[in-house]
Amino acid sequence: GELGDHRKEAELEEKVYALRCKILGKEHPDTLRTLNNLAITYGELGEYQKAYDIMKLTFRARTRALGSSHPDTISSKNSLEYYRKKLDSQATSAPANKKPSFFQRIFKKKQ
Repeated sequence: GELGDHRKEAELEEKVYALRCKILGKEHPDTLRTLNNLAITYGELGEYQKAYDIMKLTFRARTRALGSSHPDTISSKNSLEYYRKKLDSQATSAPANKKPSFFQRIFKKKQ
């Protein structure tokens, strides 16, 4: 089903992101595009905390690499706000899993 397709997509995007970090660097526009897509995929899965966390890193990296007025940076900022609102609307739901995601582990290793 569609949910399973998004899960497979997220797994693939995580692998592509890790490879692009290694080959192109963490702040290369193609690497950041993959990171942005990963956040969107998690959002489509309803995993808004993951989507928010990844989009926050995407926004910060794009601000550094591309500048605050670049269209990709502005797009990330808008997406970040969208996921923040989604999280606010879920404030009464169960706490998120505290285990670091694949992405968080990879990102920390590369810093």
